[in-house]
Amino acid sequence: MKRSFGPAETIKSIELRLEVEAVHTFRIEASAVARLYGEDPAVVVGWLYVWNTQELAIRCSDESIVFRFVDPPIDLDRYSPRFQANKSVHARLASTRPLPSQTA
Repeated sequence: MKRSFGPAETIKSIELRLEVEAVHTFRIEASAVARLYGEDPAVVVGWLYVWNTQELAIRCSDESIVFRFVDPPIDLDRYSPRFQANKSVHARLASTRPLPSQTA
């Protein structure tokens, strides 16, 4: 991608702008934001991660697991729907609900 920079920009400001763009463009780090449970709400079977790019990812040992509960409850709509990964996460988590102890 070709970039053009104005004559008033210093090398330092150009480096800073490119660094900020990179943080939001490339996957650098992810943080676990929720625990995922299957049929047994006492056993964690996976985790929901969000990348610095706002992409969502599920980490679990078995891709065929059906998730029934999520803790804490997550508003999936707050994460960018422009990523294909987020659409598949939405589909896998569509039927989840809060843990029973949180609904009381």
